[in-house]
Amino acid sequence: MTIESPYEVIIDSGILIKYIQAYFRKISLELTPLHYKGLQWEVILTPIFQDSNKITRSVYIPRTEIRFIGEREAVEEVVHAYRLEFLSAGG
Repeated sequence: MTIESPYEVIIDSGILIKYIQAYFRKISLELTPLHYKGLQWEVILTPIFQDSNKITRSVYIPRTEIRFIGEREAVEEVVHAYRLEFLSAGG
């Protein structure tokens, strides 16, 4: 008997975390503001803070690591849906 480890996809997102959280609240169960669970998948959000010593400009670029974990087909579906939701043409 072979036990498969969970399938995982990590996205480094530039979308504001409040929009990411609102999206996952609509499609899943919120376990915490940074952890969401759907059918056969879960998402863990990790805000990535800029090192103030390395900031050379006054522009803040939001970054969030989004870790999708679960059954391969379910993860691929939710990643695809996430990408479509936040598809942008640079504007």
